[in-house]
Amino acid sequence: MSEFSGGPPADPDEPDLRALVDGAPVPGPPPVDAVRRRVRRRSMRRRATGAVAALALLASAGVVAANRDTGGGEREVFAGTDEQSTIPPDETSTSETSTSEASGAPPWQWVDDLDMTARDGSPTGYLLRTGADTTRLLIHLADGDLCLAPEAACTREGFGDDAATAFVEGTSPRGALFDVVENNPFATWTAVEIPSTTADLHAGLNDETPLTGARNLELVLADLATRFPAGFGQVAFVGTGAGGLGSMINYPTVAAAFAPTAVDLLVDSAIIPLTTDLLGACLVSRLARALDRTYPDDWEAVVTEPQDQALAGSYQYLADQHPDARFGVIVTEGNERLRTALGRSLDDCQADEPLSEAEFAAGTTAVMAHAERFGWETLVLPGTTATLLDADYLDADYPDADYPDTDPVDTDSETAVALLAFLQEFTNR
Repeated sequence: MSEFSGGPPADPDEPDLRALVDGAPVPGPPPVDAVRRRVRRRSMRRRATGAVAALALLASAGVVAANRDTGGGEREVFAGTDEQSTIPPDETSTSETSTSEASGAPPWQWVDDLDMTARDGSPTGYLLRTGADTTRLLIHLADGDLCLAPEAACTREGFGDDAATAFVEGTSPRGALFDVVENNPFATWTAVEIPSTTADLHAGLNDETPLTGARNLELVLADLATRFPAGFGQVAFVGTGAGGLGSMINYPTVAAAFAPTAVDLLVDSAIIPLTTDLLGACLVSRLARALDRTYPDDWEAVVTEPQDQALAGSYQYLADQHPDARFGVIVTEGNERLRTALGRSLDDCQADEPLSEAEFAAGTTAVMAHAERFGWETLVLPGTTATLLDADYLDADYPDADYPDTDPVDTDSETAVALLAFLQEFTNR
């Protein structure tokens, strides 16, 4: 494909974007020992799974400021507005375990001693539940936002002492994945929640920005290897919204960390359109520049069915490179957030209108058909919900006294029934 070749960049000080006219890279997985060697290095450059990086924008939760002037002369297309409280150093007890699980469910703990950092350099961490079943592992990349503006405009703080405590003690909703109810296939699994604190789809390796999401993930993987030296017999890697894009970008790294166990990938509320009239090239270029990514060397050889939007080759690439894994994607047919983000990527990132429902529905249908050709399992649900796994569709007692301000979820609804059936089948190995 012509987009993989060409002369040097016009500006020698800029990253080489020759292969990024239509998309960002899908990396080849690094050796497991390489992942563990690098986990505490502040400066890292790694070829990663970027083929889905550009897609990142599609599901970014805090994308609200279209065409915003960042003050540096460049107009920032998508900037998040997430606000979180800082974790005060030495005030959050590392690996502090919850003792308030009234249901008798496995306790969660907040792990913050791994040198994980938020976008502003403040400390952050991850949440761990050692389940009754320590042979199966669920890793979830939380929804968040994407900000490519200069550092001052993209400050994101650590997860926050209050937020961590609320999650650990169960006083804030955790979503369908973590419901400890009989019909949830993940109920007894050992589970990891990685909060969004870097505004980079959990995928950044660019220390100059700084974008540290991918470095944080590597720290988590190394910590899990230490805590569970026997490894796992089944691993599910799940991402929601911006985390869904991040899960695709980071998949080869996670797959390498748990080899030879196959890692199943489930993408919630993120898609890669097949055409550039649904995902504009300018956004992909900005993402590639910010995340510092390139196509893997074997991309052209593997992707035998290239699309107008080169990023869409990631469906074929990941499935081909990991034939023992299962891949799935779920989305609503009228996802408002995705329609808005995709619309803003058009007209050289100057457009203000979202994609129409008809355009998005047709594009989603095409994506699903393409992914299914390579063995992906797909589910398109009615409605405009931005993310699916954040709601407690599986818990008939939700909301309850612990969550008095949360809207009820009908566990007998078409969405809940279809989502449950999909999750049960997806995890059935």
